[in-house]
Amino acid sequence: MNDKKRDFSSRKLGGWFFGLLLTSSGAAFAHQAHTQSATYEPVPIEDRGSVSYVQLPCASGTAAPCDNGSTHELSFSPDGTQLWVSQMTAQRILHFKVKGTVIDQSSMKVFPMSIQPHGVIAQGSNVWITLEDPTSQNALMKLDSNGNTLDYIPLEPGAGPHGIDVAPDGAVWFSGKEGSLVGRANPKTKEVIYFPLPAGSASIYVHVAHNGDVWFTELYGNAIGRIRKNARTNQYVVTQITLPQADSQPISIETDNTGGVWFTLANANKLGYIAPKFAKGSDAKLVTGVIRQFDVPTAGATPAGGTVTPAGQVWFGGASIDLMIKLNKAKGELAEYSLGTTNSVWHRTDSLKGVIFWTELNTDRIGRFVPKR
Repeated sequence: MNDKKRDFSSRKLGGWFFGLLLTSSGAAFAHQAHTQSATYEPVPIEDRGSVSYVQLPCASGTAAPCDNGSTHELSFSPDGTQLWVSQMTAQRILHFKVKGTVIDQSSMKVFPMSIQPHGVIAQGSNVWITLEDPTSQNALMKLDSNGNTLDYIPLEPGAGPHGIDVAPDGAVWFSGKEGSLVGRANPKTKEVIYFPLPAGSASIYVHVAHNGDVWFTELYGNAIGRIRKNARTNQYVVTQITLPQADSQPISIETDNTGGVWFTLANANKLGYIAPKFAKGSDAKLVTGVIRQFDVPTAGATPAGGTVTPAGQVWFGGASIDLMIKLNKAKGELAEYSLGTTNSVWHRTDSLKGVIFWTELNTDRIGRFVPKR
């Protein structure tokens, strides 16, 4: 079996190889074999736009330039005027005001945390974060822009909440990396439903699509998955899709405005895609064979955090080699841009008004790229 489907009763705690792909304009392109020669080199990023950086306080406590950093996640408020960033081992959340697409460094607020924060997702002018420390209390926490705690939802021991997203109905979804699970928390009732995954699968990213489907990645389970509520039975159905290549190590997962699903495969060095007709279709359609993949030109790039802009552009970074990578839909291939740095460790990616932002885990910086028009 290439796919796995399960109906879940609630377990609660109260209190990129491309086949045929439709672009956002409706045009189609066919897959072409794309093998780079030994002389292939990525294009310098400056040839495609302007790059700037915001240096954050070093997580290690030393002066910049930082090394051995811990800047993990970032999330813009829906109106684009605020930015939230997590520095996990430094046990703090950073908050910035944003003017247009420029981060106002002078506005930085630092909110110390008692437990390591990882995932962040803005909700209005507030933020939900995951507190991920398997040796202490696992929890979800909601802060306002002044660092005041608005909500706190404890989780079962060992859950290890990692990624996080908020659904249109206000439910908070999270991935439990340590506990190999996905969870749904109801902030009003404090009820938490857990969806267990195979032991050791290490679920890391979770993403709520426009239609309410919840997608997630299993880093060591070699699978991605979808959770959908069955309107007839009122039960959630979890469908896991085994990836074509063993030990692919999927990282980020996002959906575009057509319902297509995009995900990075760190160890396989590929970008993955599931077309909308399968992604939005029945559970039976979610099988290994519907996954399309495309090789990243530079070997060992380790595709990491990715984002899909409202215009449908797909961007992601290389964590092992400092690269920014974009899908060229017109040609049906990936374009690489060299950042001219080393060992920055690209982590999370987001976009705002067509501008691409990312966190650098090791250097404790936020990168900003404005593409040429």
